[in-house]
Amino acid sequence: MEINEYKLPPIHIAMVAPSGAGKTSLLSTVYEYIKDAFNRDNSFSIKPCNQNDKLILNKFNQEVKNKLMAGSLKFKSGLNATQSSKKFEFELSFEKNAQRVSQIISVMDIPGGWITDPDSHKDFVEHLKQSHFLWIPVEAPVLMKARTSQERGLSSDKLQTTFIQKLVDEWTKSCAEADRPANICFILSKCETYFSQDKTGMEAGKCKERFDENFKTIVQSVHDNYPNAQIHYVPVETIGPIKLIVSDWEKDVNDKWYLDTQYKITNKDRKIAGAKYLMDGVLEFASKQIDALLGQLKDDKEQERKVKEEESDPRNPFKWIWNFVSGKMSDAEIELKEIEAYLVELEELRNKFDSLRPTIDDKEKNDYFQNL
Repeated sequence: MEINEYKLPPIHIAMVAPSGAGKTSLLSTVYEYIKDAFNRDNSFSIKPCNQNDKLILNKFNQEVKNKLMAGSLKFKSGLNATQSSKKFEFELSFEKNAQRVSQIISVMDIPGGWITDPDSHKDFVEHLKQSHFLWIPVEAPVLMKARTSQERGLSSDKLQTTFIQKLVDEWTKSCAEADRPANICFILSKCETYFSQDKTGMEAGKCKERFDENFKTIVQSVHDNYPNAQIHYVPVETIGPIKLIVSDWEKDVNDKWYLDTQYKITNKDRKIAGAKYLMDGVLEFASKQIDALLGQLKDDKEQERKVKEEESDPRNPFKWIWNFVSGKMSDAEIELKEIEAYLVELEELRNKFDSLRPTIDDKEKNDYFQNL
């Protein structure tokens, strides 16, 4: 059977943050979330476009499992982090009988060093110009370890808000000039201690207060530069059952400050949260592109159908007699049936895609998703 395949324009996502903010961990979490969500229906699939990406993500996920089994976890913010730009590409596809629609989701994970040395990563600059989505992971422990004036200075330095401000300004202005959709997500990473592991229900609010103190100027500049831009605050738990027990500012061998954190494992099973709210905007964007494609295809097929209906006009007595005697449909009638089935299949694909988008729970949304 011949497959009708349609390729949608790729979705570009730029992800930038200081080293150690959890970009690779976040990407792994998003991939696991979409993979699990789409496994509910075998019409849909998502997979890395190349084997190396798959190996990187599988290795990372295995390392997380091993650390959970070991019973403890350590992070050194700004150390041992991604040091080179890396583009991950995933193919999202949906298939129904003879119809297949596919789309590439292209995410570039850029090292924090780019913020202070953009000329060394011109590939990211090009990717950024094409991106409708800008993801900025913000490390929750770095936000929260800022009680004294010295700690607040160290926290601000590690968050690198000055450089992120410059990036965001340039990106939103380019989006406004091109009149293209713009969606910025500030993603609170390593935040389990303040959300699912917090029994008081107060820490999530404190995180948001600290975020506002550090990023309110950036958020306001987005509104000023491009009022149509969407801005979201999305805490994402990439591991789940971990609770912060040690958080100290230390110096490395080069006399540079970093935040040394240690976590207690409260359960050996990984449990992610918040990823569905992060991905809902991406899936909504994909849905609009599918709508545009289906609209064009339907218009084309409707024109074909009108032609075939005229060719198979039952008012033609000779055609009617021949079809009645032979017991066969004309070629035009057969093609007409095929066109009708084709349109039905495309509509079913569209409806199934929407059914896989996350159900937004209002109570959980208050913690894991906020419009800014």
